[in-house]
Amino acid sequence: MQDVLEDYLNYCYKDGLIPVSDSWKYLRMQLAGTTFDFNFNNNIYYDKAERSFRAHDYLGLYKQKSVRAIGKICARITAVETEAGVKYTPEFGELTEERKQLIAKAMADSDSHGYDSRTIETRYFFVEQFYETDFRKVSPGGSMGTRIFDLTNLLGTEEMSAVEQIAELLKNKSWS
Repeated sequence: MQDVLEDYLNYCYKDGLIPVSDSWKYLRMQLAGTTFDFNFNNNIYYDKAERSFRAHDYLGLYKQKSVRAIGKICARITAVETEAGVKYTPEFGELTEERKQLIAKAMADSDSHGYDSRTIETRYFFVEQFYETDFRKVSPGGSMGTRIFDLTNLLGTEEMSAVEQIAELLKNKSWS
């Protein structure tokens, strides 16, 4: 039932039926096992653009039963290769030459893992910086997909600290 509710919320956010004023408090956890090192070292995460999502300001990278890194999103850009070259669509933040170069680097990384981020429109999440953390999943088995966490509930506060401090606080938390 929780999955159905989350799908419905994603639909409402995507179609503008719910205002996005509370994105500041959400952390979206993404599976990043094979791409974790690239993501962490380059402060970028990529995923198919067709996947909808609830508005969020923080991104967490998950591998080996734990959110291992978090960062605050500073830009979100979709890209796809066309016959005329790469078509970029900024959704949030500025499209800079540095970000174009990172997208090209991410496309090459996706090739090395057997993903097609060139001909399939891909969304690139840029973070200011990823910080190491260890927000462990304590229930059996690995995570089966994306998960959204309300940081205000998780951390017991209505004000967000700096990302580095949030990463430290999450080391003392767990989830199932």
